[in-house]
Order: sequence, then structure tokens, then C-alpha cells
Amino acid sequence: MPADSFLRRVLDRLVAAAPRPAAAVALHGRFAWLRAALAFRPVLDIRPGAPLSGLSGADLRGMDLRGTSLARACLAGAALEGADLSGVDVSGAELRGAGLRYALLAGTTLDGARCHAADLTAADLSGARLRGALLTGSALTGARLRAADLTGADLSGARLQDADLTDADLTGTRVDGVWWSLHTVWPADRCAAIWLRSDEVGPGLFRIRPDGAREELPAPDPALV
Repeated sequence: MPADSFLRRVLDRLVAAAPRPAAAVALHGRFAWLRAALAFRPVLDIRPGAPLSGLSGADLRGMDLRGTSLARACLAGAALEGADLSGVDVSGAELRGAGLRYALLAGTTLDGARCHAADLTAADLSGARLRGALLTGSALTGARLRAADLTGADLSGARLQDADLTDADLTGTRVDGVWWSLHTVWPADRCAAIWLRSDEVGPGLFRIRPDGAREELPAPDPALV
């Protein structure tokens, strides 16, 4: 069998298996296999259970990512506005500077996720797990964090104006420098501590005092609960 015929069959199989190697479709002749390999572009696999990684800067706006695995994925600077990640495992992922405005993250696991300077404006994080998550400098204005688990998370410098943290667990959460407003809803057992540690820096705008040390919310006083 001529070598070119064999290589052509291999190339045809590659083309059939990958929807987007358009440049490889018309290749023929000597070294076709090499040019096909150079032209091949992997396709994003978002089937249920498919692992996703190496997505730094990817445009995933409005995508339904439920059922995928994003644990330890690199999504730095990715555009995820309006994406549905409900119930997805995003633990340990790199989300620095990612755009997550209006994203659906209810029940999502973000334990240890690095979300520094991420934009989570109006995102739904109800019931999400963010244990040990890094949320420094993140925008959480208008975000829903009802019953979210923020145990040991770092919210230093985050913006929580108009955010809803009803029943959220803030045990050991670092909150120095957090911005909040009169419309921010804090957990009932933390309201007094938040007010005592905050300064009004503008009309209806407050900031929790930083002191250069690690400030964590103490356990609530049972007598006040």
C-alpha cells in the first residue's frame, strides 16, 4: 500500500474525530501527517464529567458548565459572565481576575479557589462552599451569599456593597478592609461585631478597619445568638 494512502487514511480519521482542524482537511502529499498535527486545534470538551484545564483567558460567557470538572483548573482572566456553574467542583482553581458577573454558582464548591480581584458582581453563590478561598480585592457587590460556607476564607479588601450574606458561615473569615453598605445583609450573629469594627467612609458606605494584622471574626457569643 502506498505510504501516502496510509497517511491519508490516518489524516481522514483525525479530521473525522476533531470538528475544528479546518486547515488539515485539504492536506495531501508528503509530510501530510506533520502538517495535520501542526494545524490541529483541540476542541473544548464540556461533556458531563469532562475535566477542564488550561482555560486562562477563555471566553465562556453564558455557557452551561454544569456537570463538568473545574477542580484545579487555570481560569485566570477567563470571561464567565452569566455562565452556569451550579454545583460544579471548582476547588483549588485559579480564577484570578476572572469575570463572573451574574454567574450562577449556587451550591458550587470553591474550596481553596484563588479568586483575587475576580468580578463576582451580582453572582449567585447561595449555598456555595468557599472554605479557605482567596477573595482578596474581589468585587461581590450585589452578590447572593446566603448560607455560603466562607470558613477560613480571605475577603480582605473585597467589596460587599448590597451583598446578601444571610446565614453565611464566617468562622475564621478574614475581613479586614472589606467595603460594605447599609444594604449589605450580614449573618445575624455577626452584625454587632461588624458594626463595631467599621468606619463610615462615605454616605451609607462602610469599611472594616484593617490594622496590618490578620483580622478574623471571632466565634459568635452564644448569649447574643
